[in-house]
Amino acid sequence: MADDFDESNVNPPDDPDAVLRELKNQADYGKLFAATLAKDSTSIDKAVGELTKNRADIDKSEKDYVTGDYLKKFSELRARIDDKWPCLRRVLEENADLADLVIRTFREDILQAGKKLEEITEHLTRAQQELDSRTRELADKQQALKDLLTLPADLVKQLTTMTGLEKRVQDAAQDPTRAFEAYATADEIIRQFEEELFIPTVDEFHRLVFARWGEVVRSQRELAKAQDKVSKLTGKKTTVEQAVKDLSNDRIAELLRRWTSALLRSVTSSPDEERVEEAAEWATSTSP
Repeated sequence: MADDFDESNVNPPDDPDAVLRELKNQADYGKLFAATLAKDSTSIDKAVGELTKNRADIDKSEKDYVTGDYLKKFSELRARIDDKWPCLRRVLEENADLADLVIRTFREDILQAGKKLEEITEHLTRAQQELDSRTRELADKQQALKDLLTLPADLVKQLTTMTGLEKRVQDAAQDPTRAFEAYATADEIIRQFEEELFIPTVDEFHRLVFARWGEVVRSQRELAKAQDKVSKLTGKKTTVEQAVKDLSNDRIAELLRRWTSALLRSVTSSPDEERVEEAAEWATSTSP
């Protein structure tokens, strides 16, 4: 009679140590996963908080905008000014055209000052880029000269190293079992001669030193020019910035100053002559 079927013979019980390791790995993974979830949750909570605050700010801003009814209020203000404008101009009588000229010239001066500032800013940006390039170039030239000036000391170190390698070749050559060591060491010496060593003649060294020194001098001169250019443009930019600020700081006060000047000049000259002279003077004296 056949033996009863024993399932344990097909699926033997798991190794307790293996089960323990598997459970431990699951526990470690669970901890890591939980930590990751906690970190993600913190980030998400922070993002949600920011978005909630943003949403609240948006709601408040929209409410304030609706309550303010700004489009209507500004439109009404503009309409009131447009209604008064013809009357205000009639009060000026024969000086109305002069008033327009004063205002038009003032606006043009501000526009030209702004364009001048943009132009100088562009020039200054390019000059600063050139200065940065010249600074790097000088550093490279100085390093090249320094490397050449330290060549004698470097050659002393290389000679000491290669003399040691030569001694190793000599020692290894005396032992047949070290034949390959002697050959490989000699080959290394040859490689260094061909790939690493730079040993100019005395005359070549002299010419190289003075050539690189000349490059340093020329680079320093170009750097000085670049620095001077940046300095001058910076000064010009500061001047024009101040001019723009002065023109724009209190536009009404500046217009009143120009208007007073225009009226005083009109006392001693005809209206047509005065307008031509005023326009010419403003173009030269008030524009940056």
